[in-house]
Amino acid sequence: MVSAVAALGVWSVSTGTGAVAAQKPKSGGTLTVLQSSDANNFSALSGSGTGGPPATAPQQVVYGALYTIDPLTQKVVMRMAQSLTANAATTVWTLKLRPGLVFSDSTPLNAAAVVANWDRIKNPVNASFCLTIVTGLT
Repeated sequence: MVSAVAALGVWSVSTGTGAVAAQKPKSGGTLTVLQSSDANNFSALSGSGTGGPPATAPQQVVYGALYTIDPLTQKVVMRMAQSLTANAATTVWTLKLRPGLVFSDSTPLNAAAVVANWDRIKNPVNASFCLTIVTGLT
């Protein structure tokens, strides 16, 4: 199941349940992913295969997502984000992150990190597959 997400990547895999999130993570093991195109890299910028869903599923399994859209209900499912709200004109969106998020190197995954990643994606030099989606973000 694949659905849209904004932030560290633009597409994400959604399980539709929070059951997996409640389990304690453990290192090692094997990740098996079924998708309709070959993964030629795990770059969060360029994706794999032709880019876009479902080709980016491996990246989202590795990098995570701020939120996803449940493919069955079409409702937003919060992941690393705690909430996503808009002003009345839907011109300003407020994304609140879950507390205590960190990258694998223990660097805080905070608002500054999200902005830095969006700025990286918006930079045309990086040739992100989702450049047109994030270009209007300010």
